[in-house]
Amino acid sequence: MKDSPGGEARITVIGMVTNLALFALKLVAGILGKSFALVADAFHSLSDTATDIVVLWSIKVSSRPPDANHRYGHKKIENLAELFIAVAIAAVAIRIAKGSIDGFLSKERYLPSWWVIFPLVVSIVAKEMLYHSTLRVGKKQSSLPVVANAWHHRTDSISSLVILIGILIMELFPSLYFLDAALGVAVAVFIIVLAAKIFLSGLKKLLDTSPPEKFYQAVEDFASGFPDVLSVHKLRMRYLGSKIAADMHIQVQPDMSVYNAHEVASRLEHALLKRFPSLCEVLIHIEPFSPRE
Repeated sequence: MKDSPGGEARITVIGMVTNLALFALKLVAGILGKSFALVADAFHSLSDTATDIVVLWSIKVSSRPPDANHRYGHKKIENLAELFIAVAIAAVAIRIAKGSIDGFLSKERYLPSWWVIFPLVVSIVAKEMLYHSTLRVGKKQSSLPVVANAWHHRTDSISSLVILIGILIMELFPSLYFLDAALGVAVAVFIIVLAAKIFLSGLKKLLDTSPPEKFYQAVEDFASGFPDVLSVHKLRMRYLGSKIAADMHIQVQPDMSVYNAHEVASRLEHALLKRFPSLCEVLIHIEPFSPRE
C-alpha cells in the first residue's frame, strides 16, 4: 500500500529550494566567469524548479479518492506529470543547445575563468545527493513523477560534470576554446535522450499499455493455482498511475452456490493484492466451468 505523500512532498520542496540556490549561484558565476555552458546549466537548474512545482501538484491531486467524475480515481495525473517533466527537460535541452551554438558562432573568443569550477563542484555534489534521496523516496512511494524528477536531478549533475571536465581541459589547452560550446551541445543531446525515455514511459501508461508479459504470467499462474479456481482466462491489465488494475474471468464448479463462488472470488482478490503490491485493484468475473472452453 502506498504511504502518506508527506515524504514525496518533503523531498520535492528540498529539491526546489536547492535548485533555486544553484540557479542563482551558477548564473552569476557563469556571467562573471564568461562560461556559456555554465549559464546554460544554470537555466537547467531553474527548469528543475518548474518540474518540482508540477510534482507537488501531481502528488496532491493523484492522492484524492475516486469521485463522481473520476470513478477510477486520479492516478493518471501521475502519467500526465511524467509527460510534462519530459517536455520541460527537452525544452531546457533545446535552450542549452541554442545558447551553446550562438556562443560558438560569436566573434568573441575567450576562455572561462578557472574559478567557475567551484560552483560546478557544489552543483554536482548537491544534485547527486538529491538524485539518490529523491529516487529512494519515489521508489518507496511508487510515485512516477518523483522518480522522473530524480532523473531530472541526475541530468543536472551529469551536465555539470561534463562542463567541469571541459573547463579543466581548456585550462590545460587554451587553443581548445570552442570546447565550452561543444560541451553545451553534447549535454543538450544527452538530456533530450533522457526526456524522450521519460515521455514514452508516461505516454505508454496513458494509452493503457499492458504491463510486461512476465508480470501477466505471474498473475495468471497465481490465480490458476488458487483453491477452487478451475480455469483463468480473459486476463487484462492496465496502468493507473504507477499502479496496475486487473480484471479476469475465473471458472468454478458448475454446482457451486453463488455465495461460495463469491467467496472464492473475494479471497482470490485479496490474495492477489497481497501477493502483487503493484496491483491496486482486481475485478473478477465468475463463470461455471465448461470442459469445452
